[in-house]
Amino acid sequence: MNISNTKLILKQEAPWLVMIHGFGGSKKMWNKQIDAFSDRYNIMILELPGHGDSPIGLSEYENVSLQDIAEAIINLLLSEKIFCASFICVSMATLIMSAIAEVHPEMISSVVFCGAVFGMNRISELTFRAGNYLKYILPYMAMVKILAMILMPNRTHKISRKFLVLECRNLGRAEFLRWYSLLTGEIYRLHDHMSCFKGIQSLVIMGSEDHVFLKDAISSLLNFRNRIKLKTIRNCGHVCSLQKWREFNAISAEFLDSVSFPAVKPVSLP
Repeated sequence: MNISNTKLILKQEAPWLVMIHGFGGSKKMWNKQIDAFSDRYNIMILELPGHGDSPIGLSEYENVSLQDIAEAIINLLLSEKIFCASFICVSMATLIMSAIAEVHPEMISSVVFCGAVFGMNRISELTFRAGNYLKYILPYMAMVKILAMILMPNRTHKISRKFLVLECRNLGRAEFLRWYSLLTGEIYRLHDHMSCFKGIQSLVIMGSEDHVFLKDAISSLLNFRNRIKLKTIRNCGHVCSLQKWREFNAISAEFLDSVSFPAVKPVSLP
């Protein structure tokens, strides 16, 4: 499979920063991060299959795994002569990040996990798995709204919730259901593959009001606290990069500025 729809922002002799949105998102969600980081990084913003303006979706393939998606991202990076980069990934894209680290950890200089999915509380997990049966009964947009309320239930989470609902409307039923089935079967992938990030400088940023994923993030990182940093943003829900983008950008910038990048080759500007 191919990931063909991307956005590049180039600077001479600058390190690379790759941004990967989550399930039901699009490259639109990174506008505030572009403003914050484009002055000192070459930026690649990925559009996952079926999302946003991507011309090809998962529903056009018979069988696709997270590893297939990871390989497609790796091939895209190599085609642009990006051999090592820092990454910012959000929500379900943290699962894709674990698949990239599993096969090519040397391509990851550092990674910022936003709203990382290490697992979820028992009630939410049962609800998500029940969705695999309800998807044959409920209209998919009803499932989207239920999903949005589970992930981001508070009034202050409205901006993130609205973004998810609007982008999933563009996603379409077939694509939504394919991604939903794929990701609900891989909820614990990041937790199970944390050893892949052993030599990678990593930061996890969670919202204090992330009722679904925060507890599992804290417990999963206990054995990695000397290598992987955890920052919590107060009064914030699941998608920190949207709801509290100023704090998210400041924390991410401080971390990324401390990272040791390999020597950078000049890029050709258009």
